[in-house]
Amino acid sequence: MLLFGLAVPIVNLQAKTISKFGEDSQVITEDAVIKNNIFPYLDSSNSNCNQFLKEKSDTLWTPEDEGDHFPCGGEYWWLYTMLTLEDGSHWDMCCKFIYTMNWTGKQWSETNGRCELRIQVFNRETGKCFDSIHAIDHPGVFQHKKNMVDLKFYNSTMKGLYPNYTAFFDDDINNIQLTVDFNAVAPPCWHLQESVNGTIPIGTGTLRYGSLPFVEVKGNLSINGTVLNVTGIGYYEHLFGDSFVAQSIRFTSLKDLLKVGSLYSSIAKWLLSERIKNGLKKTHFLHMDNLRGTDWIWVAFDNGWSVMFERLRFGVFAEGPCVGNLILSDGKESWEFADVYIKINRETYLQESDLYVPLDFEIRGFKDNKSIFIVFNTTTNITKKYGMARAFEGGLFLAAGEAAGYFKEGETTISLCGQGLNNPCLFTPKTKYRSLEIELLLPPYGFGISIRKISHPLGIEIFFKLQLRPTFEFIFYIKPAPET
Repeated sequence: MLLFGLAVPIVNLQAKTISKFGEDSQVITEDAVIKNNIFPYLDSSNSNCNQFLKEKSDTLWTPEDEGDHFPCGGEYWWLYTMLTLEDGSHWDMCCKFIYTMNWTGKQWSETNGRCELRIQVFNRETGKCFDSIHAIDHPGVFQHKKNMVDLKFYNSTMKGLYPNYTAFFDDDINNIQLTVDFNAVAPPCWHLQESVNGTIPIGTGTLRYGSLPFVEVKGNLSINGTVLNVTGIGYYEHLFGDSFVAQSIRFTSLKDLLKVGSLYSSIAKWLLSERIKNGLKKTHFLHMDNLRGTDWIWVAFDNGWSVMFERLRFGVFAEGPCVGNLILSDGKESWEFADVYIKINRETYLQESDLYVPLDFEIRGFKDNKSIFIVFNTTTNITKKYGMARAFEGGLFLAAGEAAGYFKEGETTISLCGQGLNNPCLFTPKTKYRSLEIELLLPPYGFGISIRKISHPLGIEIFFKLQLRPTFEFIFYIKPAPET
């Protein structure tokens, strides 16, 4: 996830429906929304559970990994919680501690940087969201230590070592405070572990991106002075290394680029080989646009499994094959899927930034004899934070949602339903939004093609459809583009 500008207006958005779920979504016939965060199989106090987690993490997630790596290009610690209050209501709350440092020409500065504390809260009953940010120069009031998580930013704190932590988040702007213990109930994982052993190239440098995919949460939540006990689950991640802020990703020299070239090639080889190994899929629908950034979701399922999905948007496929990965955890081990596809079912248009932000979507992943299908629906308002990245304008968005689907391994099918978050980070060129959609109708359903071209710079939409079977249909029109 990336860091951009500092102003964060909060808005109620009217969503634009794009299409309905795909043909496979009929397998979800039961109530696919988890109504209570009650997970009786979680017991982090169990000594066998803790011993299992320790054995899985002794070399994977060390105290050195957990503490700070200052000075570096950027680093953050982020906890997202989904809470059930003692009155039966459901709230989500997350907090990110983050700093970024400037490049001096030879190294990352120890004295010239920025830091930020951001707390976001979602009421799942009403859909209302709250957002607060404190951002100042760094080094400053943000305190962090090495070889353990020990953070303090104004009144907010986070402390601990794997698998047990404590946190206090103080949203002094909206008068909401969360005090919790959170404990890992699944082993940690490093993203892109399979392809580059968790060392991810960015610019001419590298970063490390690790997460605890499933944590148990207990504590209390204070809302305008009313304190209620809470239980729930959550997701925790820690990222550090070269700058991940688009404006300051460094490209120092060809020599430095060659040093990380093998990492880039390893990722490309992994993405391509996984698609070839699993068999190239027939894609009947392609949607291309000129947006840049990432789509990112995390979902916790009520059987103790979880999934994290992230894909790059770089002006090619908005829908269809993804350049990214999906990490599925069953609480004991994780699998990384590189052969992943996405279809957007609903999105909202933000006129002030000329962006379409995806709200609901379908995700499919394939790996050997395993496959996963998820339908994610955003159910709350979204928070927005705008900024600029070179010649692009856009922002970072976050909202809570619900998900349902299934996992298949051979002849075994496991139903999945749960809750999670949608965290896209998208930018559009200053030349404004453009897109191209191509949809094929193929046997046995029929035979035809439709093409839709939208250009906001020209303010037009062009549509062409030629269908030969099952009935003949021809449509062609040019009209003003929507939302312009």
